[in-house]
Amino acid sequence: MRIFTSKKATFIDGILQGLSPNESAKSAGYKHPRQTAYRLMQDEQVIFYLRKKGYAGELKAESKPHVKGFVDIKYIMQNEDNPLELLLFYMNCEEIHITQQVKIAAFLLPYFHARKPPKTPTAVT
Repeated sequence: MRIFTSKKATFIDGILQGLSPNESAKSAGYKHPRQTAYRLMQDEQVIFYLRKKGYAGELKAESKPHVKGFVDIKYIMQNEDNPLELLLFYMNCEEIHITQQVKIAAFLLPYFHARKPPKTPTAVT
């Protein structure tokens, strides 16, 4: 997974301001703006943030199918005594980037799969 850099953020801001991908990559400071613009317009992170900001242009990647079975977010936010349910919602939310979903899943893992105690060697008599 590529890191989200300040150059990518500058590229996204340029696209949202109406620049072409080539011009946006050039203003972000990439060495080879034409090739980089093509690659960035297919990058998952760039597509995610462009969609999140309401970009109406054409994007190359397919969107993930909508995951059904969500609990209503208003119910979860009001249910303050159960933060586990809130984290589960965000782990399954399609609007959250995959890296954040993995971090949430790693955080929740001990709550669902307890650590097994180490095996003690048996005495041979």
